[in-house]
Amino acid sequence: MVGAVVVTHRTPELAMRCAESLRDAVAVDDLVIVDTAGRGGKTEEPGEFQVLTTADNPGFGVALNRGVTEVDGEYLLLTNADVYFETGAVDRLVAGMREHPQWAVAAPSLRDPAGKVQESSFRFPGLAQSLIDLVPAPDWLRRSRFNGRYPAEWATTRDFEIDHPLGACLLVRREAFAAVGGFDEDFPLYSEEIDFCRRLREAGWKSGHVAAAAAVHVGGASTGQDRKRMLEQLYISRAKYFDAHHGRAYAAAARLLMAAGLAINPLWSRVPRYSGLGLSMREALRLARRILGV
Repeated sequence: MVGAVVVTHRTPELAMRCAESLRDAVAVDDLVIVDTAGRGGKTEEPGEFQVLTTADNPGFGVALNRGVTEVDGEYLLLTNADVYFETGAVDRLVAGMREHPQWAVAAPSLRDPAGKVQESSFRFPGLAQSLIDLVPAPDWLRRSRFNGRYPAEWATTRDFEIDHPLGACLLVRREAFAAVGGFDEDFPLYSEEIDFCRRLREAGWKSGHVAAAAAVHVGGASTGQDRKRMLEQLYISRAKYFDAHHGRAYAAAARLLMAAGLAINPLWSRVPRYSGLGLSMREALRLARRILGV
């Protein structure tokens, strides 16, 4: 019924914990771990599942696409290694998909290891989010719909339609995955799930959040290994998203807002309770120029 794809990059212990958490999921019939730090081209059989290795870290979307070809199932559970599932979570995601046949994607409620609920479902990004993320905005604005958020209490109390989930974990209907050709491999890291859900929406599908399905998301296990390069990739991918799904003028405005926000972000480092991105002025200006295509 469900084929699971777990993507890991230099986090083997987390990958094994994720796989173990799926052992008792009734719905999971097949599982592959895609190791993007491997030598490539070799498939191993460590026991109850296979490990597919890829060379040179080709990207999260590429790894997911390759993993999908290795598993069977009407549904595809696509997850980072730094996620592990509470009992019954996957089965509840499947139930949510069956209850909502128009959903191509279902996302669980995520918590951090201390039990705090994380933001895991969002509206598609727009111009407001392009700037709010880069300035010392008040918490109420960061948590508002102007920043693409749904009411925080919904995460654990109701099922609801969303624009896209956090890419750390999602259940996808294989039929829908095939209909849009999977993940766009031009998004090697970040925004691949936003682009994927946007293309699904354009093809007539919807996405949803299932409150009763709960998982723990450690967060940053792979991306934290090279934080500044990951920040650079994050904003480049956001610019690509706007280019792909909006008109030229809108995309140019989004790039300009992001570049302006990045250029001045180091200046906010002295604002209380706001550390900014941690970039030097030189690094911020260099990234701003890249966003503008200069």
